[in-house]
Amino acid sequence: MVALERNADIVRMASYAPLLARVGDSQWEPDLIYFTDDAVLGSAAYDVHRLFAEARGDQVLDVQVSGAPLGHQPQPRLGPTALTCPGARVSFTHIEADGVPLPDVVVDDEHPETTLAVPPLTRRLALTATREDGTEGFQVRLGDPASGTTHDVIVGSWGNRSLIWSRSNDGLGDEVDGPYPFAGVQTGVPRRIEVERDGSRVVVRHDGAVLHDHTRRPTQLARGRRRRDLPHRGGRRRARRDHRERQRSRPDGARVGQGSDRAGHGDLDGAGRQRARGGRGIRGLRAAPQG
Repeated sequence: MVALERNADIVRMASYAPLLARVGDSQWEPDLIYFTDDAVLGSAAYDVHRLFAEARGDQVLDVQVSGAPLGHQPQPRLGPTALTCPGARVSFTHIEADGVPLPDVVVDDEHPETTLAVPPLTRRLALTATREDGTEGFQVRLGDPASGTTHDVIVGSWGNRSLIWSRSNDGLGDEVDGPYPFAGVQTGVPRRIEVERDGSRVVVRHDGAVLHDHTRRPTQLARGRRRRDLPHRGGRRRARRDHRERQRSRPDGARVGQGSDRAGHGDLDGAGRQRARGGRGIRGLRAAPQG
């Protein structure tokens, strides 16, 4: 919410998703508002949204970080390549890295991830994916997680209904292009994925059509922190955050906005440490007195 307020000239409106969930019968967590047959329960995130709706900030506080080593974000790499497909059985064939063929592989729940020996500096990766069973899509992760930065071609995200190009820095992910509406991966129907890298630019084609064309703008990152790029596509800035990744714990912070249908509360001290973790409601926020 703070980032939305700070970029109000770009972000005109925002909506929390999922918005409503029935207690004990939710497909996603967190949600903003929970309900039963006779009660409505606002989450901690609801309290935060209400706070921003009812109060307008009129003071900006300077924040300084010391002792955080800086590092440059590396350019995208296509290798090594990891293939995953939770909820489906997918065969990957006609795999090529800069024209060099690689063995066919099958990924399923018994073999949930397969890593291809794709050289990091590969400029073009191509493969054909065919779902043999299941209901979900698949994901192609590009780059070595040990480097701190990876990219993902996500085919059939959010219930096999969208296409996404994402990036992860130190394990925290961003949807940097997409999600785009998608009819879904179909059993028995092959899909050709081609990824081309030219410096910091990456182009992703689905069945020959360009879907993602992204250029990373140079940034300098403090280790353990991140700055999101806002890629341009069609003259508009697009930047969305994956709720699953957004809810991960940060080593030097605390989560306030997570909501579930379990009662709970939490306090924050002035250093930003969460004294107690809970799912619904904010008991109090307090800071040490100045001076």
